[in-house]
Amino acid sequence: MCRDEDICDEDLDEDVYHEETPEDNAQETTEDNAEKLFDDNGHYTDRNFTSTEIALALSLLKSRHSLTNSCISNICRLLKMLRVPNSASSFRHVRSLICSP
Repeated sequence: MCRDEDICDEDLDEDVYHEETPEDNAQETTEDNAEKLFDDNGHYTDRNFTSTEIALALSLLKSRHSLTNSCISNICRLLKMLRVPNSASSFRHVRSLICSP
C-alpha cells in the first residue's frame, strides 16, 4: 500500500497507451528527415540545400534548444548575410516552408 505522494511499484509496471495520430506520424517523419541533415557523414559539403531542408534544420534547432522565434529570424538574417543559397528570410518564412499544403 502506498500514499499519493509515493510512487507505487504497481504504477511503474503499468503500460501507458498512446494512440498515434496522423499528425504524430507526419511530425516523426519530418524530424527523421531533419535529423539526417545533422549527421556527421560529411557527404553534404558538395551540394546546395533546398529551402525546405534549411527550414527543417532550423525548426529542429528551435525545438532542440528551445530557441525563440526571433532567434530563428536572426539566424535567418545571418544566413542571408553569409549568402547561403535558398535560406529563409525569417521565422515566418521557415514556418510557411514547413507548413505549406
